[in-house]
Amino acid sequence: MAILALAFVPESKAAAPRAFDPVGQILVITFLVSVVFGIIEGPNRGWASPLIAGCFVIAASTLIALVRYDRRHRQPLVQVGLFTTASFAGAFVMAMVRFLSFAGLLFANTL
Repeated sequence: MAILALAFVPESKAAAPRAFDPVGQILVITFLVSVVFGIIEGPNRGWASPLIAGCFVIAASTLIALVRYDRRHRQPLVQVGLFTTASFAGAFVMAMVRFLSFAGLLFANTL
């Protein structure tokens, strides 16, 4: 597969590589870890426990910080302005609905 990719996929035509964005990456990782931990541990520890509530507060504040940071950054990790376009936002929502419904199907299939 890798050999076919090397043979048929053209090299990137970007004039310069994108800049490394460590702040954006740390914000995205913090958001994802806190949301996933909160969702996984919520049923065991209780949804109203301080730890789970704290995870969701951290996730919300990290998401707000990511949006505010990426709007002002020259080469953002996530281009927030794309979500203001109706066609992009609609395609994103449709892709998420399809992914979540497929994941639900796989979960129900294992039961």
